[in-house]
Amino acid sequence: MTKILLMLLVLGGSQAVLRAAEPPAWQQLGEAWAADTVAAAPRAGQYHWEASLLLRDQWVRGKKQIAAVLAKARLDPAAYRFQGAVEQDADRHTTTALFQSEAGAMVHVTVWVQMLKRRMRVLDLILPHGAQAAVAAGRMDAARARWTALVNGGEGDRFVAGVFTTDARQIYGFDVTTGNEALRAYYSFLNGENHGIALKARHLFAVKNDETVEIGSYRDKFARTGYYLLLWRGRGEKARVALDFNF
Repeated sequence: MTKILLMLLVLGGSQAVLRAAEPPAWQQLGEAWAADTVAAAPRAGQYHWEASLLLRDQWVRGKKQIAAVLAKARLDPAAYRFQGAVEQDADRHTTTALFQSEAGAMVHVTVWVQMLKRRMRVLDLILPHGAQAAVAAGRMDAARARWTALVNGGEGDRFVAGVFTTDARQIYGFDVTTGNEALRAYYSFLNGENHGIALKARHLFAVKNDETVEIGSYRDKFARTGYYLLLWRGRGEKARVALDFNF
């Protein structure tokens, strides 16, 4: 019995090492993003649509609101220290702020987009803190290429099944019935009813019995093409968007 327990411990430890050495693409992308933000040298406009939660009615005006968000997520706001903010895109007035836990275990990334005289928070990510200094410069482009290949019929289920883990924590959700409705509602709010979003492709992948991934592409009236990925939890009209990832 003792030998069996020891073997299980060794195997469990080995799996933990493998998980730590090979973080999922979702975590890699988040850490690459955070690393570039810390370096205060992001490429202009690169991150505006890369990740967002459907937070249509959540407005922010600085660190007090961030503290409130962390409190709702049952995280201690005093345990996070402000690392800096970067104005990424003057045309869209996009700002990214990074907070890191005092223990160094978690990273909280927040993105704001200015709309008229207010700023709307379009992203709240809470990620495990990895070795950000070791993030390769080309990892962001490589990850984006994998998402694009998936939309165009690439790796399929094998990649999607490994994307969503507990590495990303949902703070808010948005109740809708289909991904198309969610996407249209989101862009209608951001850009007005006449923005002209046309969804070009839609693929559904079952991850678990109550979880479905939807990935597709869209084209706006300015002829810009983008990709989106939605994680649905639940079934039918009770389905909830857990995460919306756009780039």
